[in-house]
Amino acid sequence: MYPLVLEWRKIAARYPEFEVFSYTERNNFADQTNDMVENIWQTVLSEVICMGISFIVFVPDMVSIFAAVFSLLSVNMGVFGFLSLWGVGMDPVSTASLLMSIGFSVDIGAHISYHYYQSEKATPYEKLEQVFLHIGWPTMQGGLSTMIAMLPILLCPSYLGMVFLKTVILVSTFGLLHGLVVLPVFLSLFSDVASKCRRDKIKDTSRTVSTESVKISPSPSINGILPHKISIGYST
Repeated sequence: MYPLVLEWRKIAARYPEFEVFSYTERNNFADQTNDMVENIWQTVLSEVICMGISFIVFVPDMVSIFAAVFSLLSVNMGVFGFLSLWGVGMDPVSTASLLMSIGFSVDIGAHISYHYYQSEKATPYEKLEQVFLHIGWPTMQGGLSTMIAMLPILLCPSYLGMVFLKTVILVSTFGLLHGLVVLPVFLSLFSDVASKCRRDKIKDTSRTVSTESVKISPSPSINGILPHKISIGYST
């Protein structure tokens, strides 16, 4: 229907002198389809910005923020791509299910990053061990229970139900994969890199500090008295 409406509008635009206007009772759906891709990208961008702001407030750690945002974008890209391979086109139904399901991809990454930041362990590996001990199994239960709860839709298949079922399964699967595998790897990797950069910076700073020295240079003055100009450097 949408390509046909566009073709009608192109034909009407060729002959403006006749003041022809194409109309169908489904014009609203055609206009929504026309703006659908732009609306989805705007929603994803808004989601990433809002999540970043939330992390800055509750998890003020750049490593956790960067890893969580990367995980969120990766989950969304995977869901969009696999929905296309699964035969789900871009229409108002799939768009609505995508917009509702995008929020599911935030939960797991947010919980993992927050508990990693709150951990008081010394090394990244000890932090991840504590995170998995506390929320690893509950996270797995949450993802699996979400997918199992959608299975009754298979008993009365419809286009709306099947699209939402596929979307939820993909979001839950990719969310678990990133939350339990990809995100911990990035957190440990970035934490090691950040720690190494801080150590190198401290070493470079200690090397550039000059040793303590005192330099005295005479300068002429009134009454023949020679005051002394003193400059002092310091070091650690």
